[in-house]
Amino acid sequence: MSSRLRRLALSAAALCAAAGFINSATAADESAGYEEPKAYVGGSAFWNKPDSNRNMDDGWGSRVFLGTRLNSGLMFEVNGFGLQGERDVGSGKDSAWGIGGDFLFPFTQGGFQPFVLAGGGYIDEKVNGSTDGSGYANAGLGFFVPLTEGLKLRTEGRYVAVFN
Repeated sequence: MSSRLRRLALSAAALCAAAGFINSATAADESAGYEEPKAYVGGSAFWNKPDSNRNMDDGWGSRVFLGTRLNSGLMFEVNGFGLQGERDVGSGKDSAWGIGGDFLFPFTQGGFQPFVLAGGGYIDEKVNGSTDGSGYANAGLGFFVPLTEGLKLRTEGRYVAVFN
């Protein structure tokens, strides 16, 4: 297995501590109470923990996403992200940006909502002065916690594998 594959850019676990999950659609008031909106937007900040072959310190990044609820047990999100970290070997900073899509599978509806996610996309990495673009796949676990009507806190952990 090549060292490039082993670096698993973005890390052995891109632990995403969510800054927020903000619904863009207006909730419908029904006699039964609050109804989840079909479309939403959100953003998050995350901590990046690269594997040892990457020769890079932990770093920070951010992600924005636009999603839709396809049915009660399936959501789809389109996202864009960026990250940066200091090199342990050589000089300068490594950085990456990417776009992708994720499917989220919530286990429950309303209230505390644990979920699993899986997806993939394209990532463009600048590592030690050279740029390389390739595909990636990710999988993770997380949960939503409602803060107010139309606003949720999202926390998740992802494992990201880059195919370069």
